[in-house]
Amino acid sequence: MRWGLRKSTLAVIGLLFALVTAGLLLLSHGILQSRFLDLEEGMARDNLRRGMNSLALTVEDLNTLTKDWAWWDDTSRFARTGYEEYVESNLPPATFQTQKLSLCLIYNVSGGLVWGRYADEDGNLSFAPPEILSFMEPRVLPGGSRFAADGFAGYMVLPDRIFQVACQRILTSNRQGPPAGWLLMGREVSRPFVTRLSETLQLPLTLGREPASTLSLGEDSILASASILDLDGRPALNLSVRTRRDLRQTGEEATLGILLSILCTGLVLAGLTMFFLERQVLARVSSLERQVSSAGGPDHAHVSLDGDDELTSLARSIEGMFRERRENEKFLSQLLDSLRVGVVLVEADTRRVVEVNALARELAGRRREEIVGRPCHGLLCPNEAGMCPILDGGQERGGAFKCQLQLSDGSRMDILKSVARLSLKGKDHLLETFVDISELEKAQQALADSEERYRTLFMNTGTAGMLIEADTRIRLANAEFANLMGFASADQAVGRKWTEFFHPDDVLRMLEYHSMRRKGPGLAPRNYETRVVDRRGEVREVFMTVAVIPGSDMSVASITDITDRKKAERELERQAFHDELTGLPNRQLFQDRLRRAMLASSRAGTQVGLLLLDLDDFKHVNDTLGHSAGDKVLRMAAERFAGVLRHEDTLARLGGDEFAVVVEGLEEGLDPLTRIAGDLLEAMRRPFRVDGNEFYLGASVGIAVHPLDADTAERLVQNADLAMYRAKESGKNTFSLYKRSLNDQAARRLTLEADLRRALAEERLTVFFQPKVDMGRGAVVGMEALVRWREPDGSLRPPAAFIDFAESSGLIVPIDLFVLEAACRQAVRWAEAGFADLTLAVNLSAQHFRRDELPLQVAAVLERTGLPSHSLELEITETALLKNFGAARAAMEHLNGRGVSFALDDFGTGYSSLSYLMSLPLQTIKVDKTFVDRIGETSGRGGALVRTILSMADGLGLSTVAEGVETREQADFLLGVGCRLAQGYHYAPPLPAEEFEKLLRGGPLGGRRS
Repeated sequence: MRWGLRKSTLAVIGLLFALVTAGLLLLSHGILQSRFLDLEEGMARDNLRRGMNSLALTVEDLNTLTKDWAWWDDTSRFARTGYEEYVESNLPPATFQTQKLSLCLIYNVSGGLVWGRYADEDGNLSFAPPEILSFMEPRVLPGGSRFAADGFAGYMVLPDRIFQVACQRILTSNRQGPPAGWLLMGREVSRPFVTRLSETLQLPLTLGREPASTLSLGEDSILASASILDLDGRPALNLSVRTRRDLRQTGEEATLGILLSILCTGLVLAGLTMFFLERQVLARVSSLERQVSSAGGPDHAHVSLDGDDELTSLARSIEGMFRERRENEKFLSQLLDSLRVGVVLVEADTRRVVEVNALARELAGRRREEIVGRPCHGLLCPNEAGMCPILDGGQERGGAFKCQLQLSDGSRMDILKSVARLSLKGKDHLLETFVDISELEKAQQALADSEERYRTLFMNTGTAGMLIEADTRIRLANAEFANLMGFASADQAVGRKWTEFFHPDDVLRMLEYHSMRRKGPGLAPRNYETRVVDRRGEVREVFMTVAVIPGSDMSVASITDITDRKKAERELERQAFHDELTGLPNRQLFQDRLRRAMLASSRAGTQVGLLLLDLDDFKHVNDTLGHSAGDKVLRMAAERFAGVLRHEDTLARLGGDEFAVVVEGLEEGLDPLTRIAGDLLEAMRRPFRVDGNEFYLGASVGIAVHPLDADTAERLVQNADLAMYRAKESGKNTFSLYKRSLNDQAARRLTLEADLRRALAEERLTVFFQPKVDMGRGAVVGMEALVRWREPDGSLRPPAAFIDFAESSGLIVPIDLFVLEAACRQAVRWAEAGFADLTLAVNLSAQHFRRDELPLQVAAVLERTGLPSHSLELEITETALLKNFGAARAAMEHLNGRGVSFALDDFGTGYSSLSYLMSLPLQTIKVDKTFVDRIGETSGRGGALVRTILSMADGLGLSTVAEGVETREQADFLLGVGCRLAQGYHYAPPLPAEEFEKLLRGGPLGGRRS
């Protein structure tokens, strides 16, 4: 049943009115009544609090009165003497009535009662009752169980009566002691006392001993009670206050009046609301409903309402919607007619045509009136009734399918149809769209014939080919491609990506071509060479021809195998640029690389070295052993030369027994070239063994440097050749530099190196010792080991002549180790001879810290020689530390942990850093001779420098040794400024071991007079 808008509105208003009324009732009986109860209970508690506060004030008032009497000179005197005038003048019955006292007791300091009286309700005085005296005795008697030293105030509860009492010590008026006794005043809590208190507070108070609940609700009143404690802290009596419940009755009456007012107002508002809704809404909504029903019909009536409110706007909006719908229907009709596809809408249940567009009517050859409203079978569809392929045959919808259209002349047309199911006004419809494909069918057949011809041509070209999609997948491959890749059939490649068949190093480049080729013509090369990898893993080189098929994203690739041709080209290139006998670059390739190296060095600012080698006396090999043996020697020599060169150096055979070496990237200096020349000559020192014959060959080497010696490759070769012949003229098996000055220098260095190596091998290096002296005692406390080179004739070569060269050539490392071991052995021998407290100092080069073997080498020497580690001191220069600081510190910490000490040699001459010194395990600083020599300067600056060094060393906790002390004045100055140890010619020069031992046995050294 349809209620209608009026009934629904009336029901809603009535329901809302009932809900509001029920809510107000619940609010009044729930929230308001409970609030009234809370307020009444609060008033009851407030009244009880007023009663308790009033009782507390009466106690406080009594305590104040007691203090006034107790702190009075007359009361103090009376407590001590008991004179009668005090009682007569101060404690008559009138005083009790005036102060509303019921009790007054005065005790002396010993707790004895001096005076005590009790006043009854009529004001008659009598002696204090015994129970009161018994109550007070333990509280005022010194040593009593409840003795109160400072007084008290509160309630005294006796079996038959209750008192408010206050007790205070009796003092003088200025409250000074000692106390003369105790004064107790009290008021009996009687019915008149409670009556007076109730009248004062205007509250109905009740005092009793029976316990009562805290809050008790009655019909007309609320009784609030609280306990009062006595002097011992126990509940003594209960105070009760009764409060009338007037607030609840008043609140209920007010609430009822408010509810009645609200109900009346609500009824009036409901009536007014219903009247307004009827005039302004309900009647107009009914009118709007009738107009909308008429507008949806065939008459297309307009929708409008009078006024200027929301309903009027709604009517305008509805009218606009109807107008827009009519325009949309007209537009859709025009749209359907403009489509170049046939459109037919069929009702699914009746099979009748609901709508048809212009192209469908044109293709069928019928008017709209002949089609709309009639069944589609036999009219547009050639199938009979009940034979619809969609509704009756269960054919899938959504996809396009081929069928035929029934024409008006009885013929049929091939069409491509799509069918979709729609719902319109609750009924299922079929939307059929179709196009004429008669000409398309003919074109497709022609295209298929053409494609078959081109496919046959592609598959039989005789060259490997493949058709490639834009996503790199192979769409088609021919038999030649299958043969190239090792497949049994071309179908094995179809569907796979072409990147799988090409070398991984070439794929990235080819993918870039693949992408660029599809962006525009000419962006990628049409022909290029690459490599394929067949299914056996064999790499073959191919020539590619790739083009994009016009009008598509596909490309066709033709692949020609050029592996054999490329091998032949490489072999020809190898034969043209390499020596057939040794496999080395030949003269032509050598000249090309030399020119390239010279151009690169000119750009980089570096040098190029050229070494020409000629085998000495090679002609005798060919003459005596034959050319076959000579070829073997040339191959062996080439292998030896290659073994000592870097990978980036070029070794070439220029012809016969002549070789060349190109060294690139040289910085300034000829040492690298002379070392290479030495290595090449050293490689020739091993004997050659050919066909059972053993013999030695040398080589002569000529060296020239670009750009120092020549600007062109031809001139550089000529100069190197001249230098090579000069080497042959110098006796063969050596090398020669193009410039005589450089040649002489390199020759001297080579000679020095050879002599120094020979001296090491023949043990012609020896160790001298210079004493380290305690200047205060003249005692030798240690020695420094110094190397000397003894010539075969017995003369000594000074260290300055070979130490620097030994450092640059690396020979300093074996020299240092030789000195270390020889000196340690000698120190052990002296210790066995009775000189066990000497410290041996040995110098170490910076090159030791470029290797990790130093700690192990030192430990091995100490173990072999038997020298204790604490007797060894290693001297290191500042330069050595700064060049290899990290490695030096690690090695020093390792050795220092084993007991070896360290001294910083030549301190002050390098780049000293205090932060470095503090982080290193140093024990000694050696003051360099250059500072010691300046001690005698008249300006005093030399002495100041020495003092500064000594002061710094002392601050760092390091000992000091002065080097190069040559005069008594220097020794005296050093000793005077705190330097205890020294060494120098003032005491002794470096001595051989035998002479140093004589020095030890000779006793203290006083030094030589200058």
